[in-house]
Amino acid sequence: GLTIKAEKGLGKSHIISRIRHRLQDRGGAWFIYMSDYSNLNRIKPEFLNTLALSLKQVGCQEVMQWQELATDLVNTAINRNIPPINLMSSFAEKLNRNQNLVEQLTERILNVKSDIDNPYLIQAILWTLSKAHAPFAINWISGKGLSKLKAEQMGLPSANEDEGDAEAFERICQILNLISSYNPFLVCFDQLEGTESNDSGFTKAQVIANLGMDLYNSLHSGVILTAL
Repeated sequence: GLTIKAEKGLGKSHIISRIRHRLQDRGGAWFIYMSDYSNLNRIKPEFLNTLALSLKQVGCQEVMQWQELATDLVNTAINRNIPPINLMSSFAEKLNRNQNLVEQLTERILNVKSDIDNPYLIQAILWTLSKAHAPFAINWISGKGLSKLKAEQMGLPSANEDEGDAEAFERICQILNLISSYNPFLVCFDQLEGTESNDSGFTKAQVIANLGMDLYNSLHSGVILTAL
């Protein structure tokens, strides 16, 4: 864990921005950034949505970080080392030839990575390799609903948009632990100034400190950075 502490306006966010650009250019770790805290009473579902959006950002391999993770999973299953761009360029064609491709890859991944508790999460991550399906897959991962038809097409259960804190936090930990098996990651909580509080009377900074501690106690590895 790291904390950057300074008065408002002295450059905390600027330092974090430089870290983000360095990681995007050179790699070394994945970057997850949160600065918008609109509902302090449901901070874990909010962070799940932020996590899903952060991993939509393009990484050093010129694809979304979700697609990098999907490629890592596929390479694990088939014991290859295919670059993400190469895998994505052929994925749509392979999917047209084999409509069960995602389900078959999911089964192979589960055979290799027996510690995965949620096969649907793996399936959704693999769907990000398809440009046509990626937005729906990321919405599902973040807890947003899909139409019944789209969920059936992708073999995913209907998401519950009123997902509780426990369910959201479990999915957060599953995603971050999955990432950490391939790459280091950095979670940044920025813009924690302000007097807003949740219904229990905890300020924004206190709510995020509690979330950070929950993450610290639940994850195998990773770096958590707060700017206070």
